[in-house]
Amino acid sequence: MAELIEYFWFFIFVFSVCLSLVLTYVYLKEKDKRKLIFAISFYIASLSFIPLFFGIKGIDIEFVLFRNLYYWGSIPLMLAINISLVEKIKRYKNLNKVFIYFVFAIFLSLLPTLSTFDVTSFYSIVRQILAIDILALSLILFIKNKQLSNILFFLAMTGFTIGGFALAFGYEYLGVYSQLTGYIFITLIFIKPKIKADSKKGFSSYFSLEQKLEDTKKILQKTEEKYKKLVNNSPDLIIETKLDGTILTINDSMAKNFGKESKELVGKNINNLLPKKILEERKKATFESFEKNKIITTEDERRGRYFQNIYIPMTSDTGEKSIQIIARDINNQKKTNQLLTQKIKELKKSELATLNIMEDFQTTISELEKAKKEINDLNKNLEKKVDERTVEVKKLLKQKDEFIHQLGHDLKTPLTPITTLLPIVKEKIDDEKLEEMLDVSIKNADYIKNLVIKTLQLARLNSPTLKLDIEKTNILDEINKILEKKKYFFEKNDIDIEYNVNDNLYIDVDKIRLEELFDNIISNAIKYLPDKKGKIIIDAEEKGNETTISIRDTGVGMTEDQIDHIFDEFYKIDDSRHDLESTGLGLTICKRIVEHHGGKIWAESQGENKGTTFYVTLKNKKDFGGKNN
Repeated sequence: MAELIEYFWFFIFVFSVCLSLVLTYVYLKEKDKRKLIFAISFYIASLSFIPLFFGIKGIDIEFVLFRNLYYWGSIPLMLAINISLVEKIKRYKNLNKVFIYFVFAIFLSLLPTLSTFDVTSFYSIVRQILAIDILALSLILFIKNKQLSNILFFLAMTGFTIGGFALAFGYEYLGVYSQLTGYIFITLIFIKPKIKADSKKGFSSYFSLEQKLEDTKKILQKTEEKYKKLVNNSPDLIIETKLDGTILTINDSMAKNFGKESKELVGKNINNLLPKKILEERKKATFESFEKNKIITTEDERRGRYFQNIYIPMTSDTGEKSIQIIARDINNQKKTNQLLTQKIKELKKSELATLNIMEDFQTTISELEKAKKEINDLNKNLEKKVDERTVEVKKLLKQKDEFIHQLGHDLKTPLTPITTLLPIVKEKIDDEKLEEMLDVSIKNADYIKNLVIKTLQLARLNSPTLKLDIEKTNILDEINKILEKKKYFFEKNDIDIEYNVNDNLYIDVDKIRLEELFDNIISNAIKYLPDKKGKIIIDAEEKGNETTISIRDTGVGMTEDQIDHIFDEFYKIDDSRHDLESTGLGLTICKRIVEHHGGKIWAESQGENKGTTFYVTLKNKKDFGGKNN
């Protein structure tokens, strides 16, 4: 049995050395002081096992220095664990300062070992205090965040504590076994960062790249905020658009020039805001900047003021092209130049000056004729390039449609057996905990499948080649279809439905898309009813060649800020709910459907807990490019 204990101590020594080497490698890669703290702690812990191991082999372990070193060896590791536990509860502001304190504490704790006195009793008391502190903090961390890694860490600390007490009171077998068990649990914690759901709040995140990523994210956020402030506070008018004119970014100065707020203009098309003359100049300069792959500068006059326009061609990592335009007010500079020009003209009244001007004029005429010829050649080439690009665009659109179709098949095919087989597996087991885990798996699989379907629906609706199957449709019939499908849910949850829709009210729409529209809006209303109880009121009114449909609920209502974002992709009113029934795409899909029909959709609410009303306006008769029945 004594020989087995020797092997256990040797294994613990080797394991501790390996773990410290791994942590050293991680520190050199990330430069994270946390990893260095633990690397140092495990190095010292491994060294503390050497006297004990050789003592069993024949060297006198009772030698005071060796005994003192052995009892001191685990203290740095216990200090490191205390530091990490405190940080998981309350993050340190300056980790470099914490590292310095840690090194200083190790140095102070090492000084008693250099004396000729036996200080093992003192170290035993210190270890017991630190062990109790670790167990208490581990329990707090486990209660605060019930993650698997926290459970493993609590068990590891329990093993180390029992081992320490056992060795202190002479129970060597129990001490070795408990120490070995503690290291096994530490190993399990070390490999846990691979599990995403556990790494965010569990102790395993201490060994992961989480802090590195958080720090990088904060730096990026600060840089982005500084850039936005710099752009917004600039007196220059700055805007970035796609080549089709869609506004990507715009500063306050440029937005004020259009009489609007910057957030109102993002996503809009600047071609609808500019005068025809300026629009043509802008297109020409944009084309030239990409053709020559350089910055182009032009000047123009607007409302009696002169501007210098700088066109900067930009290409993203994905190959998407955009143009950044900086419009600089040069009115004062222009007036100064005009005054100088006037003075020069007055000085050139002499015959020599007149001759020089005529020579310059003749040169200008030659340059203009040359420029005219170049423009004519450019127009000819431009027409050819437009034809070539049109063919390329049609080819890309066809490839995109084929990709969407294939993507839908490839994503839904593996999900179908999962969502089908999991409920069957659940019915065949009696383990209650396993059933709960299967319920979570089924919900998440259904959520992923729903997300795939909704994403593909949105992708199709975003396609400019989408064809609508337009036919004369009775609004009341389509509403009744949706209500009939949800009838059991309404009766079960005591939800009242009231609708005032004329049975002779018809509109020309794609019937399948209209059903999707009503289903998404009504499902959204049900979702935000308090305790799934309340009332939904549906109205429809015909005005001229338009029909307005309203769906009002008595749910949680919305703020103005929420209304501004309600149709954004993946937006949810309350992210804290982690609602697996919602993908955040339903209302975005509704908006795309209405837009393809040439209609409008918007939401109104008096505020929180005052319900919400969704309005949809559709044309009564119109061909939207689909097949007419």
